[in-house]
Amino acid sequence: MAADRVIKFALVACAFVTGLCLSRVKKSRDGRLLNLAMFFTLIADYFMVLRGENLPGLAFFNAAQFTYFIRYNPGGKGAALRLLGVLVCLNLFRQTKAPFFIPGVLAVKSLEAALVASYAAGLIANVCDAWRNFRKGGGKEAFLAFLGMFLFFLCDLNVALMNIYSGYPVSRVFDALIWVFYIPSQFVLAVSGSYLKTTAV
Repeated sequence: MAADRVIKFALVACAFVTGLCLSRVKKSRDGRLLNLAMFFTLIADYFMVLRGENLPGLAFFNAAQFTYFIRYNPGGKGAALRLLGVLVCLNLFRQTKAPFFIPGVLAVKSLEAALVASYAAGLIANVCDAWRNFRKGGGKEAFLAFLGMFLFFLCDLNVALMNIYSGYPVSRVFDALIWVFYIPSQFVLAVSGSYLKTTAV
C-alpha cells in the first residue's frame, strides 16, 4: 500500500475527528447530520483510497451526499428537483453493451455508472442548496458550509477531468488538484459546525 494513500486517508480521518470535536452544539440536528455525513465520507475513502474498491466507495459517497441533502433541506424541500437531476445525469450514461436497467426510464452502462450519476447530481444540488441557505442570511457557519461543498465540487470536477484525459500528461495535474481541493473541503465542512439556525431543532 502506497504511503501517500495512507497519509491522504489519515488527513480525511483528522477532518472527521475535527468535526466531532468542534461541533459547537453536540446534540443539535445539524451537528449530528454533519458528523454522520463526514463518517460516510471517511468510510467511502477507506474503500476507494486504501482498498481501491470503487463500488462500495461510491455507495458511501452517495450516502454522504444524501445526508448533506437532509442537512440543507430540513423539510425535504427540493426532493423532486434532486430526483430530476439524478435522472438527467443518468441519461448521460445511456450507451451500453450490458445495460443496468431502470424500468421505463433509461438504461446505463453499470451500477457503478448509476452511482456516479446519482452522486454528481447530489453534489451539485447540495452546492446550490448550501449557497441558497447562505444567501438567506445563515451567517459565517452557512458560508463555511457552502465553501466546503464548493471545494468538494472542485475536487470531483478534477476527478472527472483526470478520467477524461487519462493517459495524457495533464491528468497528473488533475490528480494533484483533487487533493488540493478535497482535504480543505473536509476541514472547512468540519468547522462549519452547527452551521445554520434554520436547520436546528
